[in-house]
Amino acid sequence: MALRTAAPLPPHHAERPMSGIDKQALDTHFDLWKKDRAPDEGEGAAFELYVIGEVTKDLDLSDDEIDVGWIGGGDDGGVDGMYFFVDESLVREEDDQLPDKPQSAELVLIQSKRSGGFSELVLGKITDFTRDIFEWNRAVDDLVHLNSPTRDCITLFRTAYQKILGFVPALRVSVYCVTGSQSEPNHKVTAKVSALKAYILTMVSHAEVNIDLWDCRRLLKAVHTTPQETFTVPTVNQFATDDGRAVVCLVRVEDLANFLGAESGNQRRNLLESNVRAYQGDVQVNKDIRRTLDGDRGQDFWWFNNGVTIVADSVSWAGNNVVMERPQVVNGLQTCHEVF
Repeated sequence: MALRTAAPLPPHHAERPMSGIDKQALDTHFDLWKKDRAPDEGEGAAFELYVIGEVTKDLDLSDDEIDVGWIGGGDDGGVDGMYFFVDESLVREEDDQLPDKPQSAELVLIQSKRSGGFSELVLGKITDFTRDIFEWNRAVDDLVHLNSPTRDCITLFRTAYQKILGFVPALRVSVYCVTGSQSEPNHKVTAKVSALKAYILTMVSHAEVNIDLWDCRRLLKAVHTTPQETFTVPTVNQFATDDGRAVVCLVRVEDLANFLGAESGNQRRNLLESNVRAYQGDVQVNKDIRRTLDGDRGQDFWWFNNGVTIVADSVSWAGNNVVMERPQVVNGLQTCHEVF
């Protein structure tokens, strides 16, 4: 999947209150990040980029990819980032080649502010913004209250989604409201969240809607989460060359799926970046892979599939586990998508 919601924190009343030291840690991290990554941006714009990067960290978006959906500024409709993913790949341009029969589609909206808590006004603006997105009887050019980059992003989403509308199983809509303060949402904000979710479902009845409210505690947790570089995969059997530089392993399908998935539920897209082929979607070979895995011939998968080829900076053993440093899947992309 493209961006999926991280495992929710417990209800606010059950959480450890955030200390002033934690708040200072977040402020210090942001100030250092801004100095290094966005020295020429104002504080507001830099915080928008900072939050977008943390929310999408599992997807490992490049700076150019983040820029595609960064729409913060005046007349942005109350949203700072808007991204559309098809089969876990970011749609960047209207003429992007999309899979014929995609398996997933996700619209991500991100709103952030460094100070102040969650407000009804912000949720109201986001609700209005979703109307601008989903009420297709209104031409994008008529949305003159929005700036040009925002209208471009809405056009990009509408164009891409219309191409796959008859094939994608469901549209996932993920909304992130992020604040750098310690404030908790009150009951009026919670009611606005429920209303926003209900509205989206009236416009796209088969949508999966998630609305996440991140206070500075949740944002700090994301900051402290670093991309994983060392991976351990259980094996059933294995053999290696004498110098240990090449290894052949027999691995259970569920263990391969666990290797491919991040804690948040996202597929680790960075593991597949070195593969020369894009995911082909619902082509015959992928149908055959799914049919073998899902049917009563799962035991034959080992015979029918050529396996997955991975390169890594180093490989070692810990019992029956293979340990890889910075692995990359270079062959077997279709298998990885279907297994995951």
